[in-house]
Amino acid sequence: MNKEQLKIIFKNCNWRFPDNSIEDEYTGKYNYHDLILFAKEYCKIKEKEKIMNKIIINKIIEPILELFDSNHNKIGNITSYLQMNDVRLQIKRNKLVGYYFLFNNQKIEINENEKLLNFVEGFYDLVDDQIDEMLDLK
Repeated sequence: MNKEQLKIIFKNCNWRFPDNSIEDEYTGKYNYHDLILFAKEYCKIKEKEKIMNKIIINKIIEPILELFDSNHNKIGNITSYLQMNDVRLQIKRNKLVGYYFLFNNQKIEINENEKLLNFVEGFYDLVDDQIDEMLDLK
């Protein structure tokens, strides 16, 4: 790394580039070797920031379903896709009938083979939409 590259990095940081050395309030002076080490670390941090700024971790809230038995008694709330599938498998394993989810005030019936008899828009379809987009189907 040459002096001109160091000057650019210091300018990007809004720091004054020293002609010979820079005074440090704790340890005295930095030499160019120290400045080069600092500049290399700075470049690594900036590269990581560039990558991180391209990725946004979205807060995705899964829909909440209410689960009811065949006597219309509420069993509880389902708060994840995994919980929903677990309940469906239990229905299949135990050969239960008459169970259903309530989602956005719409009844989604589950048959004894754990199949959903109807589907409501917004009902755990984000996964399907994401996979369609990844496979360029959308």
